[in-house]
Amino acid sequence: MTIGRLGSFGKCIDQPVLVSKFAEKVPALLIGGSLVKCAMETYKAPKKEKKNTCIRTFCVLAGTVAGALLATKQTLGLNSVKSTLKTQKEVASKILANNKNLSSTATQIISKSGNGKILSPNEIKTLSETLPKQSSKAIIDKLIPPTECVKAKDILKELGSLSYLGLLPVVGGIAGGVAGNAMTDEKWKEKVPNQVKEGAFQYLANIFLCNVGAAAALGGLELLGKKYAWASTKTARVVGMAGGIAATGVFGGSAIANWISKKFINPIFETKEEKAKRKERERAGIKESIYSERKPELADMGLHVDDFATIGVFSGVKFIEPALPILYSLSGYKAGIGYRSSDEGDQSKGHHHHHHHH
Repeated sequence: MTIGRLGSFGKCIDQPVLVSKFAEKVPALLIGGSLVKCAMETYKAPKKEKKNTCIRTFCVLAGTVAGALLATKQTLGLNSVKSTLKTQKEVASKILANNKNLSSTATQIISKSGNGKILSPNEIKTLSETLPKQSSKAIIDKLIPPTECVKAKDILKELGSLSYLGLLPVVGGIAGGVAGNAMTDEKWKEKVPNQVKEGAFQYLANIFLCNVGAAAALGGLELLGKKYAWASTKTARVVGMAGGIAATGVFGGSAIANWISKKFINPIFETKEEKAKRKERERAGIKESIYSERKPELADMGLHVDDFATIGVFSGVKFIEPALPILYSLSGYKAGIGYRSSDEGDQSKGHHHHHHHH
């Protein structure tokens, strides 16, 4: 069996050594990215605001990153580079011991992988062409284990850990944001409601419900797969999950998060005047749009990169898993600065252009 161009690229990014090396770099990427972000925000701030902006941004990011790293440690359980290298060496030497008559090219590529070197897509393609036809697939799958698609029944477990992984950076971001505001602003308490609301919005709309949508779509496809072969293909899984995410997270999630903000979070924090105004509106029978709190915006769609990452995890792209903490940190950051999409407070105006976080 020879692997095509695309297949060899897929195999390349599934190499255990590559995944574990990337996972080991994530904390440094998160911390480095945060420092750059902090410097940028400080640089953009007006002169007399620089110090306070720096403190606030630093606190939000510190909380977010701490949450992300803690959650990663507890949930992902990624293998260390050292143990991955050891396994890889054993796998390669076993293959070579069991297949004595391989061509020198094949032997050389397999030993290279055994020595912990990352094979290029080209090398993987060459390997598939130089191995004996009947054992080619088996050997390559031993060397680079194929990813397993998560089954619907295991999804709940996976959902639990992904949702937890998304929760901690948001909680951390809010905690850091509140602390940073408390240090730099007498009126810091007024900003807490927005931070809590944005946290709820980010978590519900951008993280939790999207995961639920992806899982529901997968469950549906699995049932269909018993009848129709197309439903079991990787393409069907990816497209189906994308649809599930759009339905639950982007639209449903925003509506639910806004409803929770209105019903529960606003009343906790509102002042007497605000309460009177709200009662007045209710008496006059003024109905507010479900999205009046926070519109789902294009930027949120952009942040749905993390959901597509979730799809990747569910459909078995190992490479994505270590990146989730980075993506969930975007949500934590927005929560910490109390980002709102309607231009009410000055809070939202200053922060409309921070989407390119990393």
